[in-house]
Amino acid sequence: MLWLMNECFKLGKIDEAVATFRKVGTKPNEVVIKGLCAEGLLDKSREMLDEVMRYGVGVTPALRESVTEVFKNARKGEEIERLLDTHRPPPTRPPKDRIDSDPLTLQARKERRTRFR
Repeated sequence: MLWLMNECFKLGKIDEAVATFRKVGTKPNEVVIKGLCAEGLLDKSREMLDEVMRYGVGVTPALRESVTEVFKNARKGEEIERLLDTHRPPPTRPPKDRIDSDPLTLQARKERRTRFR
């Protein structure tokens, strides 16, 4: 599938590539988004990036950097940063049982309790 996508991009058949990709039912990926950016189709690449992130697929640092650079060069940096930040996963915390069993955390809690009494 990736080979087909690359060939479509090389031949300038971007719309065909995207339509085929969607028809097959495959989620958009890095190749498609970078290809759209390379062709200057920023609206379509933003749409695909949004779709990828709605599927819950993470954005690799390389893709994030590439897309951000292209959009900044087109003076649309804030737009893409807003999109990327909207779908950024929240920071994760370790499970409560791991916090409770961590000796450093237990010690810190004891110190905090005694300090504020």
